Amino acid sequence: MNSRLLVTGVGIAAVLGAIAGLNFPSPGPLPAADAGAYAVSLRVQPGTEADSGWLTCSWHRECWNPPTPGTALDWSNQAYANQPAYWKSWGYTDAFSSGTIALVILSQRDLTCSRVVAWVRDIFNFDKSNVYYTHVRTWTPGWEFSISGGSNWGKTSFSVGVTWSDELDECKRLNLWDAPHLHQGADTPRWDWNSSHFLAIETYYPTWDFAHWQYRQDWTWAY
Repeated sequence: MNSRLLVTGVGIAAVLGAIAGLNFPSPGPLPAADAGAYAVSLRVQPGTEADSGWLTCSWHRECWNPPTPGTALDWSNQAYANQPAYWKSWGYTDAFSSGTIALVILSQRDLTCSRVVAWVRDIFNFDKSNVYYTHVRTWTPGWEFSISGGSNWGKTSFSVGVTWSDELDECKRLNLWDAPHLHQGADTPRWDWNSSHFLAIETYYPTWDFAHWQYRQDWTWAY
């Protein structure tokens, strides 16, 4: 959706139903605290190719010795060059049982190191900020895909690029890279990071385990 929708009154129910591709019923009574709003939650998982990811550096900005404080994680991604890196997420909303809750567009936005950015916006075109994959390159810049969600949660998995077999000269000179791996981060504090998890390095973590989300963002669709 390329233009922002301005929705008022109960018309949001019809719009959400159309987006979900469902016959959307009139919403039932809601608790007073929630009246006039639909809850949305998006949990982004570690983006390794395998269903279990090998964590090589806990929460950091740069993985030096010791790591600098930050909100990103390093994953070996099976320690293979050109191994796919993925967008993986669980999405929830009480607005409908199954449908699209957000959209992602990919771009290659290299800084000191190579970096693929996944820009997230909801179905009303409101910005939800970025998740990024450093030491990764994409062959599909500008590609857009939808994020699933619903009352029973929806699962989404798309390849966003590959862990690069090399790096930019400045990235190597500053000792920010010495082997292919995935450094996954997000624009915080817009995204919450799962700071109580992923504390043990040199450990496998299930990347589709519901509790092992890496980043989370919650919002509401109000009317």
